Amino acid sequence: KDYRLPAIIPLVLYNGIAQWTAVKSFREYQNGYELFGSALVDFKYSLINVKSYTEQDLLEVSTLMSEVFYLDQDINKEELRRRIEVLGEYISKLREEEQQLFFGWMNNVIDNRFDKGMAKELLETSGGVINMVYAIEKILENERVEGKLEGKLEGKLEGKLEGKLEGKLEGKLEGKLEGKLEGKLEGKLEGKLEVARNLLLANVNLETIAAATGLTLEEIKKLRQEQH
Repeated sequence: KDYRLPAIIPLVLYNGIAQWTAVKSFREYQNGYELFGSALVDFKYSLINVKSYTEQDLLEVSTLMSEVFYLDQDINKEELRRRIEVLGEYISKLREEEQQLFFGWMNNVIDNRFDKGMAKELLETSGGVINMVYAIEKILENERVEGKLEGKLEGKLEGKLEGKLEGKLEGKLEGKLEGKLEGKLEGKLEGKLEVARNLLLANVNLETIAAATGLTLEEIKKLRQEQH
């Protein structure tokens, strides 16, 4: 009868971006809890919201858990690199098993927040924090180069597309007639002749008609004579 259970405090660690809205009371998760008053088993969990702590708060606490929170906030890759560099001195003072825990958590954060390739590359990095910071800088630089190449490629494609559109607008009548008729009537002599007749009526020059139909200039001239 003198035995006592150890103190149990339910904790929920939340590192999401959206506001936490779930109820904290266990009894509120049970159907009809209003009918039973205090007879229901009840407890409340304590919420640890990672994003609610400032950078200064976490650095001042200076524990393994606070440094994990420090990296688990909503940050981009540039900020991640900076924060790992800031933590360099602290990490170097951890025991080997604590360092393994820290790097394991850090790679899990990177894997979920950024990409698996980055996490794998950092996991394979040896030599401590300095090499890890260098590895992140290298990844960021590669991404910048890839971004520039993609931008140039997109620019070229857009330029070609704009050029084609301008060409179509300049030759609006020719483009419409060629686009609608050329594919359907290709390979059929009568179809080619019909296209040529229509183009002649539209006062399109002979060279353009020849290019659109595959007919020779002599054949087109003959068709023009037949129309007059």
